[in-house]
Amino acid sequence: MAHRSGLLKPTLFVASLLLSFLGPAQAAPIAIVNPSFEILPTTTPPGLPLPDGTRLTARPDLCGTLNPAGFPCEGFGPGWTPAVIVTTDSVGTMNPTDAMFNTPLPDGDYTAYSNGTSFFQILTDTLQPNFIYTLSAFVGMRNLIQNDPMQDGYTENQGYYVELSVDNNGTYDGRTVLARSSWLRLCCPGIPPSFNAPDAVSPGYGNWIQVSFAYTPGLGAPIGKNLMIGFGSPGVSANFDMVSLNADPTIPEPSTVAMLAGGLGLLLFRRYRSRG
Repeated sequence: MAHRSGLLKPTLFVASLLLSFLGPAQAAPIAIVNPSFEILPTTTPPGLPLPDGTRLTARPDLCGTLNPAGFPCEGFGPGWTPAVIVTTDSVGTMNPTDAMFNTPLPDGDYTAYSNGTSFFQILTDTLQPNFIYTLSAFVGMRNLIQNDPMQDGYTENQGYYVELSVDNNGTYDGRTVLARSSWLRLCCPGIPPSFNAPDAVSPGYGNWIQVSFAYTPGLGAPIGKNLMIGFGSPGVSANFDMVSLNADPTIPEPSTVAMLAGGLGLLLFRRYRSRG
């Protein structure tokens, strides 16, 4: 009996040590095209920067006045698409002035903005079981400044949302929402409520905050469909920057489990032989 006990104690110790090496799985970033909106429309003349205090829009009746000379009537560079044909509000890429925010932009020189029109990107990765998906983006509220060069009657951020979905037919309206985090001012209805995620909060004037939430597919999840990320505001005006999406496995990799099992088996065999 003592012989068996002497074998068991060190085996349990080594097993717990090996398990500790498993640790939390490393997050795997999912590819997003133009995640910080630094790439301008492909038809822009090479090397032409977006000037400070200007923005791009695809709204036909505003392109001539809002888009700087030389820029096409497009709101975004590659990757991003307005949810609808822009006819009543604008959405696109912005180069804010230093006065608009109290701190540097989260990443690069440009951001996205939404004045009531949502925008989205369909990703090449598909929704898979046994993963936790974490969507993150920085959201900004511009300072109240006189003679705002955006010329959009901006007075305050009316709200925003950050959303993870799957694509069904290539359109934004046809998506299936997996999770959404929203913040809405009482003044301004029209934004979809939070779903499967905590409510977001106001960034405060001149500030940026990071909005992040996690989603784990459950029973009935639309496994195998392309992931989609979307953003929007019910009106004037929200800024977005530095978008990321990570996938963390919820179970150890098979190779890790096999290595652990092999190590334990070898340990038991050697201990058994040594104690004969």
